[in-house]
Amino acid sequence: MLRNLVIRFWVAIKSWVFLSGLFWKTLLWGLAASAVAKFLVNATIKPLSQNLSLKAAEGQIFPFPPGRFAITHAEHWHDGWPDYTDGLVGRIAATLGSFVERFIDYDNVELIIWSRLMGLILWSMTSHTFNQTKEDMTFDYIAVGLFLAGGISNQAEVALLGHATDFLFLRTSDTGFVVANFADVMMLAGLILFFVWSPLSRLYKQYERAEKTEP
Repeated sequence: MLRNLVIRFWVAIKSWVFLSGLFWKTLLWGLAASAVAKFLVNATIKPLSQNLSLKAAEGQIFPFPPGRFAITHAEHWHDGWPDYTDGLVGRIAATLGSFVERFIDYDNVELIIWSRLMGLILWSMTSHTFNQTKEDMTFDYIAVGLFLAGGISNQAEVALLGHATDFLFLRTSDTGFVVANFADVMMLAGLILFFVWSPLSRLYKQYERAEKTEP
C-alpha cells in the first residue's frame, strides 16, 4: 500500500517544474543575461533625468534622435521593497488599487492586490506541471523560468539599490515614450508562452497523436 502511494506520488511530482533541469537552466541564464545587460547600461550610459524631454536627451539615447526603438538608461525608483508598481502586473495592481481605494479606506491596497496577483500567477504556472508528461511541458518549463528570472532580477535590484535599471526605449507617440528592461520582457514572454503558446502546442500534439492512431 505504502509502496503504491510512493510510486503514485513520484509519478505525479516528477514533471513538477522545480524538478526540471530546463527550468533551472532558463532561470539561471535569464538572471545572468539580465544582470549583464543592466551592468553594461549602468557602466556606459548616464541615467535620464526625471521629466526629461526627448530633445534634451542627446548622448543618453542611442541612436539619437530615436526611432520606434532605442537604448537608453532610466532608473525606476521605489520607496521600499517589494516594488509593486512596475511591470504589467504592477500596473494592473496600481489601477485596481486606485479604484478600490475610492470605496475602501485601507492602507497598502496596491501591495495586497499585487501580491495576490503574483501568487495566483505563480500557483497557476507551477501547479499545472504536476502529473503531466514531461515531453509536453517544454514550453511551460521555459515560461516559468523566464517569468521568475525577470521578477527576481527586478525585485533583487530594487531591494539592493532602491531602483530597477530600465534601458529598452519604446516610443509611443511623437513626444511620449516608455522605458523597460530585459527582465520586463522576460516576464511578459513567460506569460505569453505559458498562457498562449504552450496550450496551442499541446493541442497540436494531441491532434498529431490522434492522426497517428486513426486507422
